[in-house]
Amino acid sequence: MTDASREVRRSSRQRGRSGTVASAAGAATAALSAVLVSLLSPAEARAQGKTTVADRIPPTNGSGVGLNLFQPAVDGKGFFSVNGADVLGGGGVSVGLVLDYGHDMLPLNPSHGSDWAVTHAFKGVLHFDYGIAGILVVGVTAPVVIDAGGKLTDVGPGGKKDYDTDPLSAQALGDLALHVKVPILRPDGPIGVALVARAGVGVGESRNFASEPGFFYWPELVLEERVGHVLRLALNAGYRGHTGDNAVFGVARDGKPQLRSGVFESSNLFTGSFALSVRAAGALDLVAETYATYQIGGASDRRQRLSAEAMGGLKLFLPKSARWRPRSSYVSLGLGPGYAPGFQTAQVRATLGFVYEPALGDPGQKPE
Repeated sequence: MTDASREVRRSSRQRGRSGTVASAAGAATAALSAVLVSLLSPAEARAQGKTTVADRIPPTNGSGVGLNLFQPAVDGKGFFSVNGADVLGGGGVSVGLVLDYGHDMLPLNPSHGSDWAVTHAFKGVLHFDYGIAGILVVGVTAPVVIDAGGKLTDVGPGGKKDYDTDPLSAQALGDLALHVKVPILRPDGPIGVALVARAGVGVGESRNFASEPGFFYWPELVLEERVGHVLRLALNAGYRGHTGDNAVFGVARDGKPQLRSGVFESSNLFTGSFALSVRAAGALDLVAETYATYQIGGASDRRQRLSAEAMGGLKLFLPKSARWRPRSSYVSLGLGPGYAPGFQTAQVRATLGFVYEPALGDPGQKPE
C-alpha cells in the first residue's frame, strides 16, 4: 500500500468520527431546547396573566357584581318592578312568584372569547308579605338565579391581573332580603306616598353576577297618582348600596377597553322607575314601565353608568270570590328592550308573575 493510500484511509476515518460527534451534539442541543421551552412556557404564560379561573370575578378582582336590574315590586300593589303606594290591610297576606329572563348583558369588544359576559340570566323571586293594622307591611324575598355564558379571555382589572374564564354556569340563591313598606298618604287621595326599605345579603354566586357582593340596602320613595278607576301612575326613587370590594373590567393589552361600553368599576347606585297602567276591561290592566340605575362614584366610563330598560304588558286579575281578594290576585306578563348602554342592561327582558292574596281580614268575607 502506498503512502498516498494510507493517507486517504486515515482522512476517511477522521471524517466519520467527526460526523458522529456532530450528530450527537445536535441531538443533545435539540433535547436541551425542548426542556427549556417546557420549563419557560408556564412562566411566560403566568407573566402574561393567562391564568384560567372558574368564576367571572375571582378573588383577585373584588367581591362580585350584581347584574339584576329588574327587581320585582315588593307586593301585589305595584306594577311589574315599580312599587305602588297602597298597602295590605291588617292581617292581609300576599304571596307571589315573579320570573324574569334577561338576554345578553355586559357586551365585550372583539378578541375576548365571547360577545357577552352573560348570555342568559334567569331569576325566580318568591315574596311573602304581611299587613299590620293597615299602617305597615313586612315581608321577605328569596330569588333563585341561573346565569349562563361562554368562555372569556384576557379580562379583569388590566395588565398582569387579567385572566381567562371557564364557561359561565351559575345556579344560586341570590339576594335574600327583608323589606318594610310604610304608607304616608293613601293613593285614593290627591297623591299617594309611601316609603319602602329593603336590606339583605347576597347568598351565592356574586362572583358570577347572581347576587350583590355582601350586604346591601335599598331605601325608596314611592309616589302614586290615580285618575278615577281607569289610570294609575307611579314614580319610585331610591339609593342602592352594597358592601364588598368593587370589581373592575379595565383595558386589554391592545389598549382598548375590554367591555364595549368602556371601563367598568362596580359602585353604589341611584335607582329610579316610572309606570302607568290603564284599566282596559273589568279584569285587565295594560301596563307600561321603565326602570333604571345610575352609578355613583367608581371609575366607570360614562357609558357604563346608566342602565335602563322598558317593558310593556298586562295584568289579568282573578275574579272576585270568597277565596280571592278582589282586584289583588293576578297573573302578569311583560316584555321589553334595554335602551341604555350601562352594565346592568339586558338587550331583551321578559317577566311572568303570579300573585295570590287570600281574602283574610276582608270585611264581609269569611277567612279561609
